[in-house]
Amino acid sequence: MRKDNLANGATGVRPAPARRSARRAEITARAARMFHQQGYAATSMQQIADAVGISKATLYYYVTSKDDLLFVILEEVNLAGEAIIAEVIAMPISPLRQLAAYVRGWVRFNVDHLPEVTVFTRDFNQLERRRLRVIEAGRERRFEFVTQLVRTAQAQGEVGPDADPDAVAHVTLGLVGYMHTWYRPDQGAGAVELSDLMASMVIGGLSRRD
Repeated sequence: MRKDNLANGATGVRPAPARRSARRAEITARAARMFHQQGYAATSMQQIADAVGISKATLYYYVTSKDDLLFVILEEVNLAGEAIIAEVIAMPISPLRQLAAYVRGWVRFNVDHLPEVTVFTRDFNQLERRRLRVIEAGRERRFEFVTQLVRTAQAQGEVGPDADPDAVAHVTLGLVGYMHTWYRPDQGAGAVELSDLMASMVIGGLSRRD
């Protein structure tokens, strides 16, 4: 009999909250890597349980379904996005420089959490509709944040009036959001260099020169 069954099942003793939280985080991280490598649809709960080293029954103690796992992964990306927005808002700098800081923050998050971001971009539409709306709300929040920064920068004269805030948001978020299609951790620039480069690309195209 597996040790996890002895500890969590056969004796009827539930794991302490901290231990349960740590194991759930381990399961979520492993699932994200597996979804990233072989696809959400092709990954089974049994495979995830085997990868973590627990029984399938024990896995269902921590998560209720594969959809639940996917939602947790995607919601953590949304929460990270909110944290980056909060950090940027608190910076006493101009809106255009805030946009640069936002791009840097998102690029670095992408580099550090490539499996999760890949799954977020590629598999979010696998969620059932109610949860899909929650994830889409986070995406819309980031879009609105970028458009508002551009509008504020225009009002302050940093960005010309011809720049379409919606188009800027689509380009900016697309540039960062689809890094997973070309970025390779073992090749090219590191997180800091890449974040500076991409921020310069966005801001360089917006800075008013007249």
